[in-house]
Amino acid sequence: MLVSVTSYSFLRWIKKGLETDLSIIKIAKDMGFDAIEFSTLNVPEGKTKEEWATMLAEEAKKQDLKVICYSVGGNLITGDLKEQVETLKQEVDIAAILGASLMRHDIGYTFPHTVSFAAETEKFCEAIREVADYAKTKGVKTMSENHGRYYQDIDRVEEVYYTVNHENYGVLIDIGNFLCADVDPSYAVGRLAKTATHVHLKDFLKKPIIGKEQPAGWIVTRGGNALRGTVLGDGVVPLASCLYALKFGGYNGYLTVEFEGPEEIDYALTTALKRVRALIN
Repeated sequence: MLVSVTSYSFLRWIKKGLETDLSIIKIAKDMGFDAIEFSTLNVPEGKTKEEWATMLAEEAKKQDLKVICYSVGGNLITGDLKEQVETLKQEVDIAAILGASLMRHDIGYTFPHTVSFAAETEKFCEAIREVADYAKTKGVKTMSENHGRYYQDIDRVEEVYYTVNHENYGVLIDIGNFLCADVDPSYAVGRLAKTATHVHLKDFLKKPIIGKEQPAGWIVTRGGNALRGTVLGDGVVPLASCLYALKFGGYNGYLTVEFEGPEEIDYALTTALKRVRALIN
């Protein structure tokens, strides 16, 4: 397995104007990563998304760093389906310009309490198929991630994957995101490993909420636990068990480090890479 890093890990630097999508390519290469994934694009003023994607692809080629994936949002649940499908097709075009063979798109972020998930599944799965069909013509495989509170249940991830039933659509497993639904990551990864097209490696600190106040900088799970991103290997996600489950399930693709904690970025990413490589070896 090869190890990549997502541009999302550098977001603090990018937001502060210290780095850009373009400059982090060399940083990722110098850190020792095998590839990079872009999470949305932070397009500078005066550039189109297509122009920026072209520049990023050229820089990645110059640095001999593969662009493995392009991750974008999406709302196929409560949004206008036709409009959302067309938007995702445009994002497929960007993935192709970047040279990414994979594109993750979200399904949605909220779900109406008055509607059952099962009742709506076929409707948005048809939209997913349409995007996957289009992406196939561009040499890009689409996938969705266990991301967004309503879509972090193992049953729902499986249901969508098998309902879509498309050769050009898979699952992006984020080993940390299962904790948002209070699901044991090693169990979830072991069950979903055979569906995996791509993998995110993320870690969290975890503690119960005392009283009703949400701790600053932490997110709250369905079960009332508080999570905060941290350096991979420093939190409660069983990294070694998850990697074993992936290998046992036959996964041999890229492992993408995703860091969203408050720790220093250089340290967090170089430490994560070292720990992942040691476990792989």
